[in-house]
Amino acid sequence: MTTRSLDVAKNFDSPYEPYELPYLTKEQSLDLLLKKAFPYQDPTEGYPNNLSDLAKEFVEKCGGLPIALVVLGGLLSKQPPNEHAWREVMQKMNWRADASKVLLTSYEDLPFALKSCFMYFALFPEDHQIRARALIRMWVAEGFIPQINNGGTLEDTAENFLEDLVQRSMVQVKRRRPNNSILYCYIHDLLHDIAIRKADEHNFLTVSDDLRSCSRARRVALHGKELMEDANPNLRSLLCFNGIPNISRHRQLKVLSAVEGLKGFLDRSDRYEVLAPFRYLELQDCLDFNDFIGSKSLCFLQTLELHLTMSNLPESVWHIKTLRHVLLSEFSYSFGPPPSIHMRNLQTLAGMKPRLSWKYQRLPELPSLRELHMEVQDEFPWEVVVAFVGTLKKLETLTIRGVKREQENEIRENFKHVYFQGLDKWSSYGEFY
Repeated sequence: MTTRSLDVAKNFDSPYEPYELPYLTKEQSLDLLLKKAFPYQDPTEGYPNNLSDLAKEFVEKCGGLPIALVVLGGLLSKQPPNEHAWREVMQKMNWRADASKVLLTSYEDLPFALKSCFMYFALFPEDHQIRARALIRMWVAEGFIPQINNGGTLEDTAENFLEDLVQRSMVQVKRRRPNNSILYCYIHDLLHDIAIRKADEHNFLTVSDDLRSCSRARRVALHGKELMEDANPNLRSLLCFNGIPNISRHRQLKVLSAVEGLKGFLDRSDRYEVLAPFRYLELQDCLDFNDFIGSKSLCFLQTLELHLTMSNLPESVWHIKTLRHVLLSEFSYSFGPPPSIHMRNLQTLAGMKPRLSWKYQRLPELPSLRELHMEVQDEFPWEVVVAFVGTLKKLETLTIRGVKREQENEIRENFKHVYFQGLDKWSSYGEFY
């Protein structure tokens, strides 16, 4: 029995564990392609040498996906075995549409909420390696994830959604964490095409080279150095992979991700202030983050991720009651929440240093914190760190940079899920969150 759903395979009455088919290697792909292209002969004997390079090009385009290779091989089997005929197939590439028809059934079988999550993949460039947790937080910010009364968070439900897409073979896992959660994921080119097509049909999002033609788009991905000159009253999400344009006038933005630099962030002569009701804000190389501070744009913020160098995070950020994730650059740690502050929704806090004022005043209250990644300098009172960690009853993952061996052992006695990394081997930003 074969199925695209791992759940179906697991529930099948069999004494054996399901075998999850991986993508084919280039050698396996070439072998399958030639068997389908030359079904009545041994391709290793009757295979024309002048088609060798073309066959390898076809294999590259199929990306190891068996259904694509089978459909393409069947198409080639109807053609004369010569370079001209095969090049015509290469130019027309009708086989992609045939393969897509098969894969489209997987999309149609998705529940309504999962369809939105799948179409969201169209915002990312083809073959892009996506950070799973960033994707999950975007889904939550967009409101795709329903509240389920099972004691878990929206992020837990979103993670289950992502695993569901993986089990259906619609999303591929690039790498997992030690706890088996997904670190990086991606989708095959053919499925990426389907995501773009369905998103276009439903006016769900737009991937554009010129935002002047996207004045009514709700979600936009910029993969180049495009312009955004006119205000878009409908724009909800903007993902930028090569700098972003002026966003002062786009007042409905909920998700803004500028992962490759921030250019022309605000027009200083613009009479508008930033009023967009951000839920998810990810910025890199931004010199104008302070333009947000004190603005109404942060009142509903859920995720703040800053890949930039700054001395300290402004105090007003810690008073945003909706904050769920604060992820700061590892290049310049900022002081954590001030004493006595209560942040009941905060689940992730990364890139922080403890405050000395915690020793003399009340510790901050973070009852929902699950992940903590911080730096402790040599002269800082260690008993304050121990006391602070002791208040985090839901803590699952702890990373402390700069601890000594005896300090590490003291923490390990009380927490089972602890990860320590030395100053000389501090892992990259995305490894943890």
